[in-house]
Amino acid sequence: MAEKDFQASLFKNEEFLSQDECTKFAQIAFSNAHLCIVRSSRYKFLGYPFDYASIYGGHNADMVDGHNQLIQSEFGELLERVRSYFEGYFQEKVVTQDGLSLPGFNFFEIPPCTLLDTFYHLDDHKKELATRFPLLRITPESPTLSFTILMNEPKDHSSGLTYFDRNDPIGRKAAGHKQENQKHYLGFSRLQIYKAGEINFHQNLLHSVYAKNNSQLKQTRLTFQGHLLKLDEGLLIFW
Repeated sequence: MAEKDFQASLFKNEEFLSQDECTKFAQIAFSNAHLCIVRSSRYKFLGYPFDYASIYGGHNADMVDGHNQLIQSEFGELLERVRSYFEGYFQEKVVTQDGLSLPGFNFFEIPPCTLLDTFYHLDDHKKELATRFPLLRITPESPTLSFTILMNEPKDHSSGLTYFDRNDPIGRKAAGHKQENQKHYLGFSRLQIYKAGEINFHQNLLHSVYAKNNSQLKQTRLTFQGHLLKLDEGLLIFW
């Protein structure tokens, strides 16, 4: 894919994993859930996302190394599949960076009969990345892409992404409100429902998690996710 396409707003989804593969990786993730970072009562990370580290915990090199060792040892097959997919799709090499977390898992707990609150945001970590990793020569124009793979598809539960184009005036207005008031704009956004095993990726989209639980039981939305940042050396994969 040409660079101009990488820079454009996009949302794409394709079949990626079989149901058996999703089940296998989900079981491994849940068996390691005791290693998660608990962000709130609603969600936790099996990993050390860069934005979380930058905003809440500071950058902890030991935690990054521990997470990367876990991902490589327990999910090396999945990581290699993701790397190969994007190398084939964009016809560019996918690279990693020492000291920067590899993709990981997000556990969202959805209470019974609940629509998860919206939080519209852009995945844009270039300023913080450029400060911590100056040798990468990241600029404000460096394109960033985000990807998500849903690993489980419980009954009576729908999961996905609600989004606006980056410059959509309604989306920008929604993002200007406090989180508790953003749900009023949900009906004006586009909705992409995830299916287990599909790889979904987007860029330059103001977006929020969409998760609706119609059942009387608590549900867990499990996703494997990360980002790609276009550099001279290739596409930097991280979370």
